[in-house]
Order: sequence, then structure tokens, then C-alpha cells
Amino acid sequence: MATIRNSSTGGPAKSTLKTGKVKVEETFVLPTKPTKQAADLSDYSVLIHGEKKIGKTSLALEPDPGEVLVVQFDPPQIAYDRMEVVCTTWLKFATTLKALEKLAREGKFPYSRVVIDRADVWFQLAQKEACQMLGISHPSEESWGKGWGAVRDVFNDSVTRVLNLPCGKWFICHSDWKEVEGRNGKVNKLVPNLNNTADEILNGRCDAWFAYAYRGKERVLICKGDERTGAGHRIKGHFRTTDDDAVEEIPMGSSPEEAWEAFLAAFNNELEHAVPPTVEDEEYSPQGRVHKILKNNDKKNK
Repeated sequence: MATIRNSSTGGPAKSTLKTGKVKVEETFVLPTKPTKQAADLSDYSVLIHGEKKIGKTSLALEPDPGEVLVVQFDPPQIAYDRMEVVCTTWLKFATTLKALEKLAREGKFPYSRVVIDRADVWFQLAQKEACQMLGISHPSEESWGKGWGAVRDVFNDSVTRVLNLPCGKWFICHSDWKEVEGRNGKVNKLVPNLNNTADEILNGRCDAWFAYAYRGKERVLICKGDERTGAGHRIKGHFRTTDDDAVEEIPMGSSPEEAWEAFLAAFNNELEHAVPPTVEDEEYSPQGRVHKILKNNDKKNK
């Protein structure tokens, strides 16, 4: 944490930042005017959760895989052209993150976007790392404050450092149906398959979280969630229709290229409809889609 002290000359205050064994003096000046909002979609931090094989990773590689680094917690994505670091251990991830931070400090950062693929596995490795630090096999072996607190600290530190990289940050995970407390009692909700701690630390700090799902046979990216679907964003002035309505769903086409073009068009407020016209009917309304899926799931569970 920076320690701020008053300057003896009455000039700008300075902060001493410790980086390893090296102390770095930085001039500290309070802002006097607003910083302008980021203009490009790739500048934002985004969490995308969705069904398996629906196209999350291929979308994250668009429009140019030569500018995207995938920090992969799944097996290597051999079906795509990609720049990828496969992290099977926390040490491999930590080494990757330090290398990225070094490039950022040197002003040589080459990537427009860094993608964390399988944020849920990322958290699992953070938990394992915290347990190794404490010499235990599971956080429950320690008191809540020490065991799970250590897990929270390790994961929160890594999320903070990734979010501070000078590029867009995308986080990918699968979706899951979870029982949550709704306004009228418990409901099943489509949400990222992250546990409560990971979701609180990561999801709450992203600029947007979107659900990649099927509506009938068509793929859609849900931008505006409801009681049964987890999605939303805080990107002011974007994801509006040409009539200035909030975009609820984006039709994602049948290829990564079409998906990216649709995503970009939605960001740039170029879509005419809040919900794709082909699905504006009773069966596939935003609520209808979820109710239909729940009904089918209920039948399977009986």
C-alpha cells in the first residue's frame, strides 16, 4: 500500500511504493478534471459465462488472435490459432502475471486483451496456493478468518493485478443454474459457475458480465439480466438500440466473426432491436426462455 507524506517544500506529495527490494518514488497529484471514458470495447473488463462449446473462447480471440493473450486454465485450445499460456499450477500463473507486469512497467505491453479462460479453475488454484501457504489441505482445517481469509487474499490480489494491466481484460467461465432468493421466494438463476467468494471478488469488479446462451437454435449474448438470468453492465452510453433502448440480447450468428461483429455493433448502439426479431414471441421472450429451460430440467429431475 502506498504511504503518502507531505512534501517539505510544499510541492506535490510523494508516495513510496515497495516493489521487491526496490523503492520507487512517484509524484502524487490529485486529478483536477475527469478522465474520459474508454472508447473501445476491448478496453473494458468483461466476464462472460455460458454453456460449454458455445463459442466463448473463439469470441474472446476476435478480431485478431495476434493481439490477444489467453491465460489458459483449461487444456490447450488446439482448435484455434491463439497465443496461449497454459497454467496448470499457481506458479505458472504467477510467473505469467509477473512477466505481463514487467512489460507494462517498461511500456512494451503488446496485447490489446488478456483473457483468463476458466475463471473457476483459476480460483481453485488460488485456494490450493493458500492452503499450501498455511500447510493445510483445505481451508476448513483453519478457523474461517484464517483459512478462507487466506484464499480470499490470494485470489483478490491476483484479480487486482490482472485488472491493473494496460489492456482489455476478459474472464470466461461456464454457466450454472443456482438456487437464489428472489423477490417472491427461491428461484433458479443462470449465473457464472463461481463460488460465492470468487463471484464477489471478480464479478463485482468487472465493467460488464454477459450470459452466452441459446434461444431455440440461435446463439444470443444476454446483456440485460433479470431475476432468472445473471447479466448486466455499467458501460455508460453503450449497448443501446438505434431508438436508445437498452439492448437485452445480441444475436451472435453462426461464426466467431459474426459474433464479434454483432457484439461490436451492440456496443456502438447500431442494433435496431433490444431482442432479436426472430425470437420476439411468447415462447422465446426473455422470461419465456428461462421458464422453458427450467420446465425441461424439472422433468429430467423427476
